[in-house]
Amino acid sequence: DWKSFIYMYTSHPDKHMHELGISHHEVTNVLCGISDGLERLWQRVKMLDVALLVTADHGHVTVEPDDMVVLPQRLLDCLEYANVGVHGKGRHAFFHCRSGRQEEFQQAWDEEPSLSSFILLPVDVAVEEGLFGPEAPLPAARARMGDLLAVSTTAKTLVSPKEASRFGRSETSPGLKQGAHGSLTPAEMRIPWCLWVPGA
Repeated sequence: DWKSFIYMYTSHPDKHMHELGISHHEVTNVLCGISDGLERLWQRVKMLDVALLVTADHGHVTVEPDDMVVLPQRLLDCLEYANVGVHGKGRHAFFHCRSGRQEEFQQAWDEEPSLSSFILLPVDVAVEEGLFGPEAPLPAARARMGDLLAVSTTAKTLVSPKEASRFGRSETSPGLKQGAHGSLTPAEMRIPWCLWVPGA
């Protein structure tokens, strides 16, 4: 009783959402094209003993230029490395603190108004809370996570100074909205789950 499984991945609309935000008309056009293509596929195969499942691995949020947050210098001075970025990393940023400066970093974080939309957690606490899944990260992965994790609760996203200069608002430019994912907001966690079966 032979059975087969065919898997197909497309980088769209993810690519368009990252570059344009989630509400751009080009994103709508891409989604309509994918929908039409799936309908044509189903019409061709629905008479067979087959099922068609469509899903995604994450949702998306639009990051407006005013949602882009750069870490103040007093916080950067406490760090060996900050893993931030407008297209995802800045939604769940990891920080590697300089030796002996983690408490200083946490205090400076709490005093910074621009960071009020983020929850700052020690990575070990995030592991205990199951934010990385039911199993603890492997030692090699855990070493890359550093000391602290910042999770965004809104569209606010931690970006590098270079990204802020490229996408952010300035005196001469309104800025460029971008799309991002990686935090725990409903928009980022809600995904489609569409199943077609013969006779349904």
